[in-house]
Amino acid sequence: KEAVEAALTLDIPVFLWSKPGIGKSSIIKLIGKEQDVEVRDERLSQLESVDLRGLPTISNNKTIWHIPSFLPTDPDSVGILFLDEFNLANESVQAAAYQLVLDRALGDYKVPKGWRIVAAGNPEGGDISEALANRFMHLYPDPTTSDWSRWAVKNNIHKDIIGFVNAKPELLLATPTDHDINAYPTPRTWEYASKIHTNYKDSFLHPELMKAVVGEGASFEFSTHIHMLAKLPTLDELAANPLDYDFT
Repeated sequence: KEAVEAALTLDIPVFLWSKPGIGKSSIIKLIGKEQDVEVRDERLSQLESVDLRGLPTISNNKTIWHIPSFLPTDPDSVGILFLDEFNLANESVQAAAYQLVLDRALGDYKVPKGWRIVAAGNPEGGDISEALANRFMHLYPDPTTSDWSRWAVKNNIHKDIIGFVNAKPELLLATPTDHDINAYPTPRTWEYASKIHTNYKDSFLHPELMKAVVGEGASFEFSTHIHMLAKLPTLDELAANPLDYDFT
């Protein structure tokens, strides 16, 4: 986050590379909130080149391009233009984005001076051209347990989830297995797991819902962790009988 903030201050375009689920968009939204600036989040993989450059019409024998509504036009405005799934976009969209990043323009359109550009993508999703890559500062977010825990406390993640992730830090962000190829542990899915655990802790649905977001392996380990926690004595119980408490 601090590296992104430094790049934005210096007006250097940033490219965030990471696997899904580590909170790239959350970082940008948090910066926007803290700096009280607008964030416009657009998925380039869902666009065609005309969606980015704008629809052409003829006026007075000249072609006029009508730019999309997500591009800022107020010359006095300030904000962050976040172009996610950048390297998943087709070549024509990337070519249009190249001009947007390199020249801060698309045809006659100019990006207002107060706006900064941040792109993001999954390194396994595809490449971008060398010329375009050379225009960015490249950052590779890799969440640590301590970083995530500080965020989790501030965002009311359930204490059982925080405790488990700290006990099993290798499960904060795990590579999907063949068995759990769709549901696997990431910072994002642990946030989902917190919502499930908060609202369905005593429900028969709990194990199935947990498995559906973090995968069967992580869900089983979490269940075992909670079962062991339930068997631990409280501080009052230990204080009442500190030498002879039966831990079995």
